[in-house]
Amino acid sequence: MTSSPLMTPLPLASKPHLKLPAYGKALLSLRMAGVDPLYAMLVFSKDWALAKDYAERARAARQRKLAAFSPEWVKAAGWPVVALSPRDYAPGVYDFRVFAGVCVTVKDIDLGWHDVEGPQGRRTRWGSLYFLLGDLAQWAGYVKVELPDVPTTYSASLLAFCECSGNPETRRYDQWPAWWSQTLEEGHGQRSHQWFTDLARFSEQHSARAA
Repeated sequence: MTSSPLMTPLPLASKPHLKLPAYGKALLSLRMAGVDPLYAMLVFSKDWALAKDYAERARAARQRKLAAFSPEWVKAAGWPVVALSPRDYAPGVYDFRVFAGVCVTVKDIDLGWHDVEGPQGRRTRWGSLYFLLGDLAQWAGYVKVELPDVPTTYSASLLAFCECSGNPETRRYDQWPAWWSQTLEEGHGQRSHQWFTDLARFSEQHSARAA
């Protein structure tokens, strides 16, 4: 078992009416034992192959008795991957506390980011992918999205910023998109700062051990 690289504790208050994403129970068990990843991926698609592949690699890593999320584990299995089908998702239904303090990449396989109506900055409807980003940002250390037809990842905060109106000099905005808010922007900004601090400390520790 490795020591946690994160300073953000896992909130343990019970919310039995909420569900976990597929393959999320194994991650929750590790986190409740104090074993925390720096990164995780949530596959937002009806195709869960990436999550299934990770589960197989993680099983093999456990059989080799590798410490979860140690450098050896990450080399053999990678960081955790869970999955959620767009048809099953609704805001407020899933328990994303399992990602508290973690950098989460949402992998949009089914082109969910195109599911919008109206011009940029004046959307009249948002697809479920965007509300998922807002749900995750309430807990995760940093949220970004990997789009299938774009050669880079985008932070959820940046996507929201591109759709809002207000005063860029003060970073106060009077109209965020429906899936984001000023309160969420400020809270996610604080959690992101903590995650980058955790990442820097983790990197320094491993560099010192390797020296």
